[in-house]
Amino acid sequence: MDTLRQENANGGLDRLCDSQFCQFLAALQFDPALNAFDVIGQALSRRFPHVMTFYELEIGTFQTIAARDHCPSCRFALTILESCTGDRGPPDTTYFASFPKTHLRFSLAHHKPNGRAHYLMTKFGEQITFLANDSVRVPEAGRLVDPKGVDYQRMISWLALCEQLHDVCPATATGKSPHRLNLLPHLRVVDVQEMCLTDIPWTEKYVALSYVWGGATPPRLLKHALDVWKTPNSIRCRADTFPRTIRDSMEVVTKLNLRYFWFDSLCLLQDDLEDLRKSISNMDMIYERAYVTIVAANSPGADGGLPGVGTSRTPNQMIQHIKPGISLINIAPLDAHLKTSVWSTRGWTLQEQHLSRRTMNFVNGQVYFRCRQRIWSEDLCRDLAPQSQNPIEWATNYIALAREGMDEMEYLLQPYDFLFSALEEFQKRNITMDSDALNAMAGFLQRVAEAGKTEMIEGLPVKLLPVAMIFRNRADNPDFSPDVRRRSDFPSWSWAGWRAPSFWDFWKEIDVTEGEDEILAWLTGANWIIWSVSKEGGAPEVFHDPSTIRNQFFADEGDRAKADDMHSPATAHVERSIPPPFDQMPWAIREQASKIPPDMPYPLLIFQTVVIRMALAAPGPGSDSYCLFSILDNTGSSCGEVIPDFLPVSANTDTNDRATGAEGDAGADAEAHTEATRLPPEHPLFEFLLLSERHHKPNLTAAAPGDDDYDDAVANFVDNNTYWVMMVEYLPEKAVYERRGVGHVLKTSVLEGKTLSPGPEWREIVLA
Repeated sequence: MDTLRQENANGGLDRLCDSQFCQFLAALQFDPALNAFDVIGQALSRRFPHVMTFYELEIGTFQTIAARDHCPSCRFALTILESCTGDRGPPDTTYFASFPKTHLRFSLAHHKPNGRAHYLMTKFGEQITFLANDSVRVPEAGRLVDPKGVDYQRMISWLALCEQLHDVCPATATGKSPHRLNLLPHLRVVDVQEMCLTDIPWTEKYVALSYVWGGATPPRLLKHALDVWKTPNSIRCRADTFPRTIRDSMEVVTKLNLRYFWFDSLCLLQDDLEDLRKSISNMDMIYERAYVTIVAANSPGADGGLPGVGTSRTPNQMIQHIKPGISLINIAPLDAHLKTSVWSTRGWTLQEQHLSRRTMNFVNGQVYFRCRQRIWSEDLCRDLAPQSQNPIEWATNYIALAREGMDEMEYLLQPYDFLFSALEEFQKRNITMDSDALNAMAGFLQRVAEAGKTEMIEGLPVKLLPVAMIFRNRADNPDFSPDVRRRSDFPSWSWAGWRAPSFWDFWKEIDVTEGEDEILAWLTGANWIIWSVSKEGGAPEVFHDPSTIRNQFFADEGDRAKADDMHSPATAHVERSIPPPFDQMPWAIREQASKIPPDMPYPLLIFQTVVIRMALAAPGPGSDSYCLFSILDNTGSSCGEVIPDFLPVSANTDTNDRATGAEGDAGADAEAHTEATRLPPEHPLFEFLLLSERHHKPNLTAAAPGDDDYDDAVANFVDNNTYWVMMVEYLPEKAVYERRGVGHVLKTSVLEGKTLSPGPEWREIVLA
């Protein structure tokens, strides 16, 4: 049955086709006297009386949908399908509209071979809903965005609702913290009423700006001009020279009935290194204490302005009129839009986003409000029910969920879940100065340290050091790892020492809510290394000992892990018994690590462990991974895997010399050379440090039986038959080792004489 509708773009009449979904829309009639949820629910339940969770209304195959150019809902579906070329399924796939029970929203989907529904979306978290009108007035309805400009009254109402309803959103930082040094006594801001710089106490309301400079030239505060900028109207006289984003932001502050505005280039002394250093160390506090932060994510530079402020805008909305009283709109969540912005590629903006308690986000041609409890936008009516949370919006931002878990602190491991999630995102981003790697994450690191009651060392939590050091510096897609390189201001054993996408896959094997006993058992039972640190060439101090870690986790708040357990002379190494599998292994005849380089710009790790030497084989032509190298034993058989930080050269030349270290005796070197020639020349040789036993199981609670992830996890179940290893390179000019990758190797290859010459041996390691 075809139903006549409006005239379409081709001059013909729109007719809803006879597909199940389109006929449902043809019969659907909203009523101003009835709740739109009830209307949808009753219409679907009459057609499908036995459905328990999702209603599935068939639309057709891609070919049949594309042929129905007269049907408005099929044209709408086709637009979405054409943007999802990668996951549409085979050509004969049948698509359907999937309606969750008791919801107005729906998604396009198809069934995978295992019968599970696969949802199609151009952006993660996308949803299709009905456009609001006099008959559709519910929180899930879409809303037209006014092209004339932003709705300041709506923005003011969002702030008022947040203040009224949310206890966790007001700025609670007081400027005092046991972890924060060089605190600013006050904050330098722009007074938008007097149009000049002024100093305010932290208790005053102010608005912060998070933006990208791009090619713009913002005003810079210099020492000699400070008094000039503090003169009333000094900014008004120069405002025309400011980038448009800054001018627009000052207008937003004024229209929100607020007075004080902070942005970096004019509120920080740019030519006073001490003032700049103190300000950078308080950057996290500046954003967390802000009443609201303006996020300018709509353009790649500060000249782009804020859409709808001062000028009209072009909202980016996908809307399809179906029939009188019914229109469909495709809506993507805030984070889907932020993810595609240049703003989200900058390292500093990560903590600006997640430490700010409220943000007004200018992106996708409109404004989105986010606080610690809710996300509201101009294109969705969620603010009609301010006490309800949209689960789809929050599900798209795992860092926000992890931070919320850390704030609630129901489980001991939640701070670390937040940390590793944030670090993975940060390492994908860019920072202009390599030396800012720790500064740009300082706010996150401090909060994890406080929540987890742990010290931090070069961005890693001391309590979980053996876990935190096991990260890979390669993305699955080689396009995302084009330029892995060292940051020379930081050690190779920390994420901060690498400009690379980093991933803590080992951590994902841990169930955060139920894994406390598991991780503690691993830390105390599968680790033997006592880690010491040397700072600025000083004597080593023990800072992580597996035998005391359980006490550190359960120490009372006022008794943070007994000082004797946390810091003691490095001679404690000899007091710990050597693990039985290693007690017969020889010590290398090498210079001891007492010669600590005095001029290193970062802490060095000093420890003792077993070192082995192995060959590497590059992934074969049929491999699913470009970066997962095989570790080969002395028979040429694969005995483990490693993901190198730098992909090795395919020549068995100088790599072998670097791997052996500069201190081996001539006999050992000759034997190593002889042994190396037995292996194919394309297999370079490297040394590996044994870190710990690897005996965690994959986190099977993260997926359900039948899911691909669950099936893969079961198939790759890891027993305690391997060791975690760190691939290293010895740098003779500095007399230190550096990390070159992380992987795992079979225990049998180590314990049954299958390593390359000189065989497993104990060494004292200085790791830079």
